[in-house]
Amino acid sequence: MKNVSDEPVGMFDYPTLNLVDEKGTKYESDIDASSNYTVETGIDNSKILSDLNPDISVTDTQVYEISKEKFATGKWYIQVGDAKVQIK
Repeated sequence: MKNVSDEPVGMFDYPTLNLVDEKGTKYESDIDASSNYTVETGIDNSKILSDLNPDISVTDTQVYEISKEKFATGKWYIQVGDAKVQIK
């Protein structure tokens, strides 16, 4: 994520990412699984809890818990605010 504005963005103002199925059902990320994945993969997300100054980027991970059977059916999207991007 990169701050493309002219002002710092507070950590509580970061956009929310949701996994959304084709029926519009939203899934929130699993905080424990996301933290574990970040550590296991060596991703440095140390700045994620700080304000994000202009032109600065941070990397974060989001892990979602859903059944394999559910994910195998239909289309899936990542939603950021009102924008959706199809991932499957």
